[in-house]
Amino acid sequence: MSLKAKGLLAYLLSLPNDWETHPTEIEEHSSDGIDSTRAAFGELERNEYIRHVVERDEKGKITRGIYYICELPTSL
Repeated sequence: MSLKAKGLLAYLLSLPNDWETHPTEIEEHSSDGIDSTRAAFGELERNEYIRHVVERDEKGKITRGIYYICELPTSL
């Protein structure tokens, strides 16, 4: 796993447990830029440190995305 992804994971794990993670917010406070931050999120997701769950309404429209952050790789 890249150092960039490991650093993002360390940052995410340092946040309070009830913190809602939004990649766009992290992108705004980072000097890495959108593509780099999203690549790190993708790498963490592929390595099972992050799980992104999408909630939809009865019409199938996305209402919310939830990110679950884990200290160890896991398939939630």
